[in-house]
Amino acid sequence: MNQFSVKFQDRINNFFDSATSAGENTGLLIDVLEYANADPHRFKKEIKELQFGSMLSSPLPVVLEALAVDTANWGEFYVDVLSDIFEKAREVKKPKEVLGYLMEFYYIENDLLPFNQKIVDILMREMETEIVEIKIAVINTLANYILNPSIKNKELINTVLFQSLNDRNWKVRCFTYELLSIENILPQGQRLSVKDQLLKLVFGSPSAV
Repeated sequence: MNQFSVKFQDRINNFFDSATSAGENTGLLIDVLEYANADPHRFKKEIKELQFGSMLSSPLPVVLEALAVDTANWGEFYVDVLSDIFEKAREVKKPKEVLGYLMEFYYIENDLLPFNQKIVDILMREMETEIVEIKIAVINTLANYILNPSIKNKELINTVLFQSLNDRNWKVRCFTYELLSIENILPQGQRLSVKDQLLKLVFGSPSAV
């Protein structure tokens, strides 16, 4: 039996409930971190078994938020989970359901420890994918690392993002254009083509999740 599930599942199920107090949620995050530190090997094994269950009951969002305060010990965990997310996304019919977990990397994107460079390196490799949903999710996540001073290849990140403005898939082009516009890093004079404007009007703006 998965002891993490026995100990925390009910509290995790209530984590995003509006009736749950901030104090209760903070207490859960502290307890999860203490549990993880007590036996890291067991913890990693148990989370591996549970991480891609139902989106509503998966412990991963809570776990990633809890471990974010101790990246000196748990930074590499994020690297491993990131690889798992992409591996799973390539297997399922609806990749967005798995790629949604990338939102939880928000908690560590400004961390200066070396594990974040490994995360960026994985993201850069995933840009070669032909799966549009994965490419858009990668672009969305990569943009968050441009301002992190610990990342060594920020110029290459910019190059990859700018190249995505001319991707052969209109969804990638439109998503990148809107994202870079919001981040105020759109190349001067860049415009969305009339064709892409029409596609976006007809089919709606593409999203990362």
